[in-house]
Amino acid sequence: MKKNKPSISIFGVFITIVSISAFSYAVFYRIKNLPVENIAPSPPLQAEVITDNAESVVLGEKVEEPKKEVEQLAPPPQVTALSYIIYDIRKGEVAAESNSDLILPPASTTKIMTALVALEEYSISDVLPIPKGCLKLPGTQAYLSEGDFLSVESLLYALLLPSASDAACVLASGRNNPSEFLAKMNKKAGELGLKHTNFDNVIGLDSDSDSHYSTASDLLLIAKEALENQELMKIVGTKYYEVPSYDSARTYTVRNTNELLFSLPGTIGIKTGTTEKAGAGLVYAYKNTSKYKEAIIIVMGSREDSRFSDAKALLDWYLTL
Repeated sequence: MKKNKPSISIFGVFITIVSISAFSYAVFYRIKNLPVENIAPSPPLQAEVITDNAESVVLGEKVEEPKKEVEQLAPPPQVTALSYIIYDIRKGEVAAESNSDLILPPASTTKIMTALVALEEYSISDVLPIPKGCLKLPGTQAYLSEGDFLSVESLLYALLLPSASDAACVLASGRNNPSEFLAKMNKKAGELGLKHTNFDNVIGLDSDSDSHYSTASDLLLIAKEALENQELMKIVGTKYYEVPSYDSARTYTVRNTNELLFSLPGTIGIKTGTTEKAGAGLVYAYKNTSKYKEAIIIVMGSREDSRFSDAKALLDWYLTL
């Protein structure tokens, strides 16, 4: 006799579905109406952040950055100069200064302006006579001889290397009278934007009325103009020169008064100056291509034995920038 397989009635399936649905609804209803405070919160998610010092911190936690040590730039050195300025040529800005607008006598740094005006007045191949009135002037002499003839180029070497007063006088007297030449120097000062400079002689002698004066800031402007003149810079970068007379066998040997030109590589000029009122001054230019460093340094009112060491100390500081 064949056994029949049990069959599931439709009614039974229906009853099962209804029972499950009722149970699920009851559970959902209880959860829905359960007070919030009775629901245990899930633990916060945590993540590890690996820092440079391998410490782990929780995400969202404030992490203090390690403090970086800022290198403090050393101030410029103490020098004997009453006034100075350091100008970075490549950056086109003043690197440091002290009392750079203090009005002081410029002494023979005046002769940079004398040379600039002479180069506008003459060709370097022009020849000028040595008048008697230019001999035995105060200040350093090249000991030129009356009646000799010198080229303007030779006179500029005598003017800028040993700082010869007689050469300054010859240049100022050759085509003008000295007062006209002096007026052109003051006009040039105005054109260059000098604010606190007046020249009352072409040599740089102290004035009884204190009417011969300048500042480190103004001398910087003169120096910048000079550096644009290749002929002038060739002269101030020369250590020794034999000044030949144009019409005789006589020569005048001159030596540059800028001692740094002899002792400090990178020195390219340009002019010293010393008087009783001015003290010792120096307009100095430096260039080191490999270090990408170019500077003009002006010192005024230094002790006579310290102007070069003052400039050197300021240069050493500048080279650390």
